Amino acid sequence: MRRELLKNPVKSRLIKKAKTLFLAAEQGEDGAQSALAMLLFDYSEILHEESTCMSIIASLKEPMFASAQFSFGRLFYCADGEERNFTTARQWFELGAEHGDSFAIYALGMIYFEGHGVERDLSETMKWFKMLQAKGSVRGDRVCRSIENNNLLPHDLRQEWLVINRFIVNEGGAPF
Repeated sequence: MRRELLKNPVKSRLIKKAKTLFLAAEQGEDGAQSALAMLLFDYSEILHEESTCMSIIASLKEPMFASAQFSFGRLFYCADGEERNFTTARQWFELGAEHGDSFAIYALGMIYFEGHGVERDLSETMKWFKMLQAKGSVRGDRVCRSIENNNLLPHDLRQEWLVINRFIVNEGGAPF
């Protein structure tokens, strides 16, 4: 294996970068979890059979990596073409939500509202937004009240989702 890495310096650098980001993410360094998820996703074709990267992906399922779980899910949710996979996105969002990530909770509400990879289900949508509401989220509260009053327009919720995604890309952090 070492000989193969010497033959492929790009792969070697990517593995080194993944290890560095993983250590930074473990230490709680801002942005390291998202950067690690993006690196593993963007270069999955190169790194897919690499045992180091597979063990890092397995480690991302731990509670301390809730932000990376959301980021990984978002990459599958927003991908183009064959890489887009709502089922895989939902699985990563569920992990992030289980570990308390507000973005992941919101994303699950959207998945069930839109019916992406699942049956469209307003009660399941409400479950996720109530969880967000319980965390003190103004956005979660607004969506719950709108659904309860039957005045939630699909366009409004989609627009909100786009705003949140733009915020994630441009600012980082939580707009909740």
